[in-house]
Amino acid sequence: MSDPEQWQTSLRTLADVERCVSQGLRANSPSRWGRLAEPLEFGFEPGRLPACVAQCGALVERAVTIAGKDGLSLQQVRVLFSALTKERIESGLMAARGSGRLIESRELRPDRNGRRQRQIVLRARRYKRSRAA
Repeated sequence: MSDPEQWQTSLRTLADVERCVSQGLRANSPSRWGRLAEPLEFGFEPGRLPACVAQCGALVERAVTIAGKDGLSLQQVRVLFSALTKERIESGLMAARGSGRLIESRELRPDRNGRRQRQIVLRARRYKRSRAA
């Protein structure tokens, strides 16, 4: 893959996004540089952390777009990107939220224990939730 943005077209499910993050981290793992048994996916090269993982704002946007009309809560985004450091996730969230391509809303959703609580939900702008819903 020669185009640095071509990884985005390969991501069709949230599992693909998770795999993209793990492959990016695998590419940056010094202990594996000389002995990668199989090639890296998404066109990543061994020895350097891919920009889409290092600055994951675009990857967060892609995940939210893949999630469709239901969107992703901030907690779901943090779980999806849990392989990254907290600082990197928060930086990616800040970049994605500041891009203007996502909409935030507060909704009642079940928490980890199944109790409904108000959570911030991110949606791609094209899936803007109507007020009647």
